[in-house]
Amino acid sequence: MLKVNDTIRMVKPIGKVDMTGQIFNVIDIDNEGITLAIGFNRAYMSIDGYEKYFVKVKQWTDWIRIGSIAYKTDNEKYVKLRFGDYSAKASCHPMDTFDIDIGIQVCMDKIARKMKQ
Repeated sequence: MLKVNDTIRMVKPIGKVDMTGQIFNVIDIDNEGITLAIGFNRAYMSIDGYEKYFVKVKQWTDWIRIGSIAYKTDNEKYVKLRFGDYSAKASCHPMDTFDIDIGIQVCMDKIARKMKQ
């Protein structure tokens, strides 16, 4: 789900406008479309246009250390966790509400299974 302050990347030219690979910031969303910014320039497009020409850029936090583990998250769906030489990734089901604590626990369970092997 796209929201204000997300970043998106153009993946396909729009007519003669080819800014493929460029990153845009979402600065407003209303019922009819999305306002984008790149530098001081602004553009408005329909939500259908976004889905056709852009992809959302995943924004990860920095690694956060808690004792001997480190984790990072996109605060929407994913958690990555490292413990020594082990690592794991967990994702939230689309029908569930994201919960960082559950994501960390799922990762720890995966790492525990790896350590037993």
